[in-house]
Amino acid sequence: MCYSDVVPLYGAERLNRDDFFPYRDGWLELTTTEGDHVSATLRADGDRYRIDGFASGVEVADANGDVHQFAKDDVIGVAEDGDLLLGDGSELPLVAGDGVRFMEYPVLTGLFQWTTAKLTEAWSFGADKGVLPGGIAVAIYFNLTAMFLAFAWLVTVWAVARTARRRPWDAALVAISPLAVVHAFTNFDTLATALAVTALLAWSRKRPVVAGVLLGIGAALKLYPLFLLGPLLVLCLRAGKLRSFSVTAGTTLATAVAVNLPIFLAYPAGWWEFIRLNSERGMDPDSLYNVVRYFSGWAGFDGSLQPGETPVWLNTISGVLFLACCAGIAVIGLSAPVRPRLAQLCFLVVAAFLLTNKVWSPQYSLWLVPLAVLAIPRWRLLLGWMLLDAMVWAPRMFYYLGTDNKGLPEGWFLGTVVLRDLAVLGLCVLIIRNIYRPSSDPVREDGDDDPAGGVLNRARDVVVLGPRKPAGLPPPAVDWGGT
Repeated sequence: MCYSDVVPLYGAERLNRDDFFPYRDGWLELTTTEGDHVSATLRADGDRYRIDGFASGVEVADANGDVHQFAKDDVIGVAEDGDLLLGDGSELPLVAGDGVRFMEYPVLTGLFQWTTAKLTEAWSFGADKGVLPGGIAVAIYFNLTAMFLAFAWLVTVWAVARTARRRPWDAALVAISPLAVVHAFTNFDTLATALAVTALLAWSRKRPVVAGVLLGIGAALKLYPLFLLGPLLVLCLRAGKLRSFSVTAGTTLATAVAVNLPIFLAYPAGWWEFIRLNSERGMDPDSLYNVVRYFSGWAGFDGSLQPGETPVWLNTISGVLFLACCAGIAVIGLSAPVRPRLAQLCFLVVAAFLLTNKVWSPQYSLWLVPLAVLAIPRWRLLLGWMLLDAMVWAPRMFYYLGTDNKGLPEGWFLGTVVLRDLAVLGLCVLIIRNIYRPSSDPVREDGDDDPAGGVLNRARDVVVLGPRKPAGLPPPAVDWGGT
């Protein structure tokens, strides 16, 4: 059994097609009058799209029951409501689940996939000439992708070692993480972890502009690097370092806009696909909402939804819960007797997002690994958590297999999901305990204040909620011999 999105996406997102550019071109999914699902590549043709994929006519019944026929070289458009605009100017109200699709990832992740596909073409050309070893295109694509993703994880390991300062060997936990073994090649998340952790490294070296650039690039790969700005804001407010925060936040915004704007202006429909798809996505099998649904018989906040319908209440409530958790973390950051370390609050924020979000794809757990190592570097504890989380892979695969194929019932899989979530909650509790009892913090036990803190390290408090109390303050400053 194998769990990797890389291989199926190569064909599903048309990366194996010549002259196909994600966000500009797309594909059309339709349901025929016989109930079959068909798909055809779309080539951008001005503000419309030319169908490239139906060798013969395909009959489709729209939502009103009217029958339409599509063939190769037909030209269609997309209406504001998502329905199709036909060549004669009429509008085709689509059946739920049908429609035009584009690359479903943020800009840089999509461009990474496209670039790797082009490298695959070049490698295949070299193989045809006898210069390089040959293979089927999708295998070459996976191998190249895996090489880049592995390199990104090595960058993550390096950045953790450099950020940890006097505890560089803690980075070995990242290198040998069972989660990396299982999920490094599941999707493209190691790219984002590399950018997020190198941003923390840049901040720790008092380079707020570089940190902002790296966070902005990371946000164009995955959304989660933006969450690190929240802990930075809270800690900079407490230490009176808002100017440094403003530089990083402004640079992050400018970088993210600079990366996204060209694609947004040139191909707005393709750029919007990531947001559209995630807003319409329902509760994920790994989410706590699905756990409650299964064990209680609850129908969900929005009841039964058809494909393409947006779970408005689920989106709203999960967003509110995450913001409430962030508010609580901010209170912790401003009220603790000793200012929390940056990595501690970063872990809490990302964990809060995963626990309250409607989607927890298995590879998302990689986001937590470097933050956990920096926040609470207790080897046996973290190895136990990572091993437990990685082991969820096995019941997940047997659940996807289906009970008719001797797979596991859903309840068994969801039971392991609950154990994983409880383990993450346990880490959060221990981190909060270390925040309010800094003498129990393994990093501060070694005499450090905040190795990742940069301008926050050894800074005096300016804004504190509640009375200030002595609580096992760390020893005097350590001279690191440079920046």
